[in-house]
Amino acid sequence: MTRYIHLNPLRAGIVKDMNGLRIYERCGHSAIISIIHRRWQDCETILGCVGKRRKRAIEKHEQFIEEGLNAGTRPDLVGGDLIWSQVLSIKRAGSKILSDERILGSSDFVKNAIRNAEENEKETLRLNSNISGLEILADQICYG
Repeated sequence: MTRYIHLNPLRAGIVKDMNGLRIYERCGHSAIISIIHRRWQDCETILGCVGKRRKRAIEKHEQFIEEGLNAGTRPDLVGGDLIWSQVLSIKRAGSKILSDERILGSSDFVKNAIRNAEENEKETLRLNSNISGLEILADQICYG
């Protein structure tokens, strides 16, 4: 999950490359690799997962984040649960969505995220176009 979160500024186009990510102040990655110091950010827990010696742990963490650039998207992190169903419901209702505060990124990034949600809707939300409405279903259950 750390890699997914730390790569968000890069995937959203806020920073252009790993060098930009290293110095981007609004991402925890810069603190974990000791570029920016934040007293409130616990970097030791993350670094402790990858090594005992701080310098080597930073190198391994940096490598782990960088490897995520070519990993593509994970199905379990695309779409998902209530948030995407809310986005899709709003869109189906005909509301004009120019942005969505739950999705961080540019307008193009948000549009792409919503498009991906629509493409994965059946798998993610397990919807079937043959599902009856609640009234029909209730009638079938109650009256056979």
